[in-house]
Amino acid sequence: MTLRTPKLRTLAGPLAALRRGLVWLPLVAVLALAPGIASAEGPSVVKEGGFGLAAAVVSLGYGPLKIAYALSGLVLGGGSYLWTWGDQTTAMTVVAMSIGGDYVVTPRHLGGIDDIRFTGNPGK
Repeated sequence: MTLRTPKLRTLAGPLAALRRGLVWLPLVAVLALAPGIASAEGPSVVKEGGFGLAAAVVSLGYGPLKIAYALSGLVLGGGSYLWTWGDQTTAMTVVAMSIGGDYVVTPRHLGGIDDIRFTGNPGK
């Protein structure tokens, strides 16, 4: 008679992705909170490449959040159209605010040259 040990269920699969994502969090935080680095004199290939890499990494998290926000704005804009009995101006204001803005973070954003706009301008 062979004794078999029971299989332990672990959450290694779902949590492994979370742990990998958390590894990048300190790097993203340091780069996002230090835009003064870009004001140093003279362009550097290493510095520009670092900002490009950091912008790509930050955009991996920021982009999906912005897309989710824009999609929710579309839904809420449609709901406001129905709620206001067909007032297109109100609905388009909600949609323009949610769809507008930046969908990716660029090195100019991280360098403090341009502002990151999460929402759009309803007047445009």
